[in-house]
Amino acid sequence: MRFDRKLSTAEITAAVERAFARHEGREPKLPTRTDNPVIGELASLDALEYELQRDTAAAGLGIRVSALDKLVKSWRATTEDENTALPHWNVEPSAEPVDGAALLNNLRRVFRGYVVLPKGADIALPLWVLHAWTMDAGDISPLMVLVSPTKRCGKTSVLIVLYFLTPRSELSSNITAPALFRYIEDVRPTLLIDEADSFVKDNEELRGILNSGHTKAAANVIRNIDHKPRRFSTWAPKAIATIRAVADTLADRAIVVQLQRKAPTATVAPLRRRDSEEFAALRSQAARWAIDNFDRLVDADPQLPNGLNDRASDNWRPLLAIADLAGGEWRQEARQAACLLSGEAQDGAIGVELLKDIRVAFGDHEVIRSADLVVKLTADLERPWAEWKHGRPLTQKQLANLLAPFCITSGTVHPPGLPDGKGYRRADFEGAWRAYCPGSQ
Repeated sequence: MRFDRKLSTAEITAAVERAFARHEGREPKLPTRTDNPVIGELASLDALEYELQRDTAAAGLGIRVSALDKLVKSWRATTEDENTALPHWNVEPSAEPVDGAALLNNLRRVFRGYVVLPKGADIALPLWVLHAWTMDAGDISPLMVLVSPTKRCGKTSVLIVLYFLTPRSELSSNITAPALFRYIEDVRPTLLIDEADSFVKDNEELRGILNSGHTKAAANVIRNIDHKPRRFSTWAPKAIATIRAVADTLADRAIVVQLQRKAPTATVAPLRRRDSEEFAALRSQAARWAIDNFDRLVDADPQLPNGLNDRASDNWRPLLAIADLAGGEWRQEARQAACLLSGEAQDGAIGVELLKDIRVAFGDHEVIRSADLVVKLTADLERPWAEWKHGRPLTQKQLANLLAPFCITSGTVHPPGLPDGKGYRRADFEGAWRAYCPGSQ
């Protein structure tokens, strides 16, 4: 049906009734998309046709032309949102309460089933999924950055799994700076960016916008629209996949997962790259858990492990709060993952320097006690270990924290001719020495 210049008798009668209601002081019922098809009909017109009809339509409805314009604009925006919404965005929260630890275990199982992950990543990724559902409870939202040395290391597979587990997720292999903040402002998606190495590295404006979304108070950019400054939000969960490292400013605001190519002997399930009943059920459970636990996550202040710098502590705070609410083994495993993925040894080359010095300290021995190793490391006054923190020498606990990111932990050792004690085995270092300091003596 086309909209004619004159309104129908019924529509004019309805407009008169609203006018009388306003005159008598009764609350008028404004036309909406559900109770007045005229607005929908007007919204369906092209720009020229609407311009020809708007004055007559506004008079017939008894409202100002500017008010009619707003109603038509709102109708069009709602219709556009409905047409562009992706099927997996429509999530019905689970009817039953959800056990947080069980949900995280199931999310962990899904990630493990489709991708070979480094140690700690299977903890960080499920926690980040629930963070995406509850991010408004806190004031920090860490980026999830997936890095690999080359292609075919599972980055896209991780993004696909995130795509079907997080709220209002959008996966893109390229995005411009203006599109980024406009899309976040309009949709508030979980934004998943693939192939970032091809367009983020040399785009300072885009990196600046991504950086701004880390802290809620600063998560906005201001741009001129029709010669008037307007604020656009950049507050949304974001995951980025890239070959080789991202810029330091992004990495500093991120939980970084270093992916490696799957070994020939490793097996994972084929990822069909489409929605499934399993993904839908996990989204439903995540939505319900977020509703039930959101208030408990507001301004949460979980205990943070040693070995994280201030920015890493900020990044892990919302995830550790989720782990604490879930309970069970997640409390401890989340803290171990934090140290493993974001500990101080990951900040630069200091961990590699430590590995080199430990190789020297071992000499020809197969095992060494922690206390003896610390004595040897701190004996050289020209090395950093003698005055590691505030002028004080490295301790056994600090040594353990520095080695944790390399998956090296202490255990009971039996050095020949010495009492047993906590310490390290040469065999535990062999892989790290080959990977990080080949050829060093």
